[in-house]
Amino acid sequence: MATGSNYIERRVNEVGNSQKSKEQYLSEGIAYYKVKQYQLAIEACEQAIQLDCNYARAFHGKGLALAGLGRNAEVVKAYQQAIRLDPRNTRVYIDLGNVLYQLRQFEESGKAYRHAMQFDPNITQVYHDLTKALVDKADILYDRVKHDLFYGEAIVAYEQAILFNPDDANAYLQLGKAMYELGLYKESGNAYKRAVQYDSTLADIYTNQLRAHIGKGKALYDKGRYREARAEFANAILFNINDAQAYAGHAKALYKLGQYLEAGKAFRQAIQLAPEHIQEYTTATTSITEKGNTLYEQGSYKNALLNYKQAILFASECANAYTGQANAFYELENYREAGRGDSLQTQTLQRCPYTIQADSTV
Repeated sequence: MATGSNYIERRVNEVGNSQKSKEQYLSEGIAYYKVKQYQLAIEACEQAIQLDCNYARAFHGKGLALAGLGRNAEVVKAYQQAIRLDPRNTRVYIDLGNVLYQLRQFEESGKAYRHAMQFDPNITQVYHDLTKALVDKADILYDRVKHDLFYGEAIVAYEQAILFNPDDANAYLQLGKAMYELGLYKESGNAYKRAVQYDSTLADIYTNQLRAHIGKGKALYDKGRYREARAEFANAILFNINDAQAYAGHAKALYKLGQYLEAGKAFRQAIQLAPEHIQEYTTATTSITEKGNTLYEQGSYKNALLNYKQAILFASECANAYTGQANAFYELENYREAGRGDSLQTQTLQRCPYTIQADSTV
């Protein structure tokens, strides 16, 4: 092969000293580029552009030469101009994707590669290889930092992989795992759902993660550790906002903690998602109401009134609670409130969607 200077001299002599065409300037620029004379290559391409400001190949050539000098910001502009002038040039999209990847502009890099794949499906493997490289890098970070309980770096890396390839199920799955470890349960659940969206075989992993949350909550509940159980069920709801078991568990823990208003709301959400939970709800309502009835029969009207109020907070549609409340007010000679309670009881009977049944407790 000829030396660099001889090669350039021969190519320039071929063009001659007459007025050069845009093609000749581009040819000259290519000659300079091949021997790594990047600045001269840039100048030759610019000469071609002066002759034809719509000459896409010259902008591409200029971008390649700029890349040789590491002037990446200018490279991007040159490639983008080449694409505007020739939007079907696969090679320019690939080169643009490469430089954006180097600049860590992964979302834009991925878009460039996907454009290239529209015109040349053979690029697909390169695209997936680059995606895998990003996910593998994130995996290394995840393995390195999880021992220190610091997952931020891994999360950023997985998010970069997703920016590059927003259809990659594995990236979403790993992101979900890292976010889960960091306690970002809502975001983790969303990532898991996106993973399943792109790969349905991952559904079991998502379900198992949710069941682990609920199982831990139930174990804490059975040990009487209701505050911890409530927190665990709340996290399960964040992870999957449409899981009836999580709402039911949350409701039962809140009930045990005496947070009746919130417990009732959680139970009704569980019923909306899975109607079979209505039995637990009505049983819990009856439990509070019957306790009020017992206190009423013992003549402890103020304490009975407190229980009836709790029952109404828990289940505002419970007619029996309004009846008991009215009776307690009557015995306490608060006739105004007693009359109001009777009125509310009548209204409730007309609209009550649930049938309150007696006996057991939650």
